[in-house]
Amino acid sequence: MSCYGSEWRDSKSEIKCNFLCAAGAGAALRRAGVTAVSTANNHAFDYGLKGLQETIKFLHQDSIRFTGTVMNVGEEFSPVIIARTE
Repeated sequence: MSCYGSEWRDSKSEIKCNFLCAAGAGAALRRAGVTAVSTANNHAFDYGLKGLQETIKFLHQDSIRFTGTVMNVGEEFSPVIIARTE
């Protein structure tokens, strides 16, 4: 996920192609069965640290687990482990 839900824009950004979705997109992901996403990718900081922090905030609000980034500098990284049951 890249900048999921971020309302923040950097008007000085020279990025020509950004990935952004509406803040309510988490509900659609949950309905589709998505329970975990990776936030570690080359677009994680398209909207700076504030955009990443908003992404994490919205993921928490929609109960979608994530891995790959942390909310605050110095915070310990936690992997997401998904147990498959049959």
